[in-house]
Amino acid sequence: MSDIETDESISIGSQLCLSCGLCCQGVMEKAAVLEPNEIELAKELKLEYFMTSDGIHKFRLLCPLVNEDVCTVYNTATQVYVRNFNAFSWISC
Repeated sequence: MSDIETDESISIGSQLCLSCGLCCQGVMEKAAVLEPNEIELAKELKLEYFMTSDGIHKFRLLCPLVNEDVCTVYNTATQVYVRNFNAFSWISC
């Protein structure tokens, strides 16, 4: 059992997210939506982002912030978009 699976300080959904990583690897979708207030954060994190024809900002997946199938910013202050992204239902995981 990994440290992620035994860490009681994070939710079961977050444990699943951190142990899986398929969304961040671009398996489910090829891009994730950025909210308007996340554009500056995307710039700071050097995410490759773009605007769709209908004005929605997205960043490309495979996310460059994933290292060995683990998100490197999930438990930091710069992870707002990460915890809100869920390729299965587009709601918070």
